[in-house]
Amino acid sequence: MKAKDIGIWLHVLVPLLLAGVAMPARAQFVVRDASDDVDTLTISGFIQFRYSATFGGDDEESFTHGFSARRTKLQVAGTAGDGLFDYKVRMAFGASTGVPVLEDGYAGMPVGASGRVQLGQFKAPLLREELVGAAKQAFAERSLVNRIFTQDYIEGVQYQFVGDRVRIRCAVSDGLRTRGTAFDDVDESDFGLTTRAELRLGDASWKDHGTFTAFRGSPSGTVLGVAAHWERDGRTGGTGTDADRITLTGDAGFEGDGWNLHLQGLWRHIALRGGADGNDFAFLANAGVFVEDQTELVARCEGIFPADDPAVLGRPAGDDALYAVSLGFNHYFVPESLAAVLTTDVTVYLTPVADAASLVSSSASVPVLLDDDAGQVALRIQLALSF
Repeated sequence: MKAKDIGIWLHVLVPLLLAGVAMPARAQFVVRDASDDVDTLTISGFIQFRYSATFGGDDEESFTHGFSARRTKLQVAGTAGDGLFDYKVRMAFGASTGVPVLEDGYAGMPVGASGRVQLGQFKAPLLREELVGAAKQAFAERSLVNRIFTQDYIEGVQYQFVGDRVRIRCAVSDGLRTRGTAFDDVDESDFGLTTRAELRLGDASWKDHGTFTAFRGSPSGTVLGVAAHWERDGRTGGTGTDADRITLTGDAGFEGDGWNLHLQGLWRHIALRGGADGNDFAFLANAGVFVEDQTELVARCEGIFPADDPAVLGRPAGDDALYAVSLGFNHYFVPESLAAVLTTDVTVYLTPVADAASLVSSSASVPVLLDDDAGQVALRIQLALSF
């Protein structure tokens, strides 16, 4: 299809998606142990289907578009051992292959009145945007900042303390982005240490701050977070480049009666054993406000600042700053529920993406292409269904 066909597809898609306004609220399927009525198994999941398009230069070669089943996930979670242990197993079916891949796979148990230990595969407690689930984002996709700096999944052990106003998580792992790796995998670090501390102010609960959506009538509140990660590579057998990597981040989330705001700053330092080092920086801000009970306008701006002299870090050329702004809207078919959401958003890259190629690469999920011209535009229309 060519660019002139987009209007035809939008006229077909949007009415079909909007036609489902009478959808039921989300309900999870729960199975209980008949012998004690304590142990449970809860089945849930979600689907995200979207249309994506990118517009670069003036010729048709710079226009790319199409449909994708961005996320299809199934999850089982619950308790075992007479309620002593909790567990979660979530599988994601690949968008291009359909092959299931393990995301979360862990077991946990309480320690005292407010503590909990878990072990297995889970997300490291680093960037808040990554810790907020994919079905609970303000936009169809997380930011480009998150895609570049994300912690993704780790294999390790985590301790968590959750109080009324304070939450602290500490994890020991094989390093960031090590899902599904063996103990001698070259992608693993010698070790990784991650910790995150949060302070909750106001009436909004920890659960309220677990999404980037605050419906009309929601309580107001603030959550302030700081997190740090350190990992060392290349000192033990089977690991990769000999380097130390440190990431520090701070974020603030605000929400109230029909509005929300998220701010985040990030610094990453990489020091190679030979003496070369570099510093990456990034910022992110996104906000949402409900203009009707079931319709929300959202906006986002972000900046990425790659380290100077990328060649010494083994990166490709391109260390200029990259700035992007995004605008969009969400329609919630079920009042005050994330069960079914239609999202449309547009991102404009204000500077040439290719000039930041030392950190940024082409991605179908964001989406972004390595274009030499400023003003690249990305469009997404997505229907998300949680069950």
